[in-house]
Amino acid sequence: MVINNNWAPCGHEKKEYLFQYKVVSVYKCGLCGMVFTDKYNTSIDPGRAYENYYKDSTGGRFNFGIEHIIRLFRFFRAFRIFTVYPRARRILDIGSGRGFTLYYLKKHYNYKRTV
Repeated sequence: MVINNNWAPCGHEKKEYLFQYKVVSVYKCGLCGMVFTDKYNTSIDPGRAYENYYKDSTGGRFNFGIEHIIRLFRFFRAFRIFTVYPRARRILDIGSGRGFTLYYLKKHYNYKRTV
């Protein structure tokens, strides 16, 4: 496996095997917590992909009013997930955007682990 140390939070020297899906193995770094596969493209620097994505450090992409409404919708989405699965304590959300739903599940609904 080739690790691109230019973008990785660490060298992933303590990677832990999680599972395999078809021909792709999934690992988690024991140092930085990043989850990754053995098939990622090392020619792309993910840090640079988001360099200019947000206007400022607040993570807002829209004006203040719209951002507030979006976060409110994410809060209610978290509530809906909680009501459907009230006993769940872990969740994996693929393509979670900016992660507000995961944030609210962890903060307000006692999810122990959100990824």
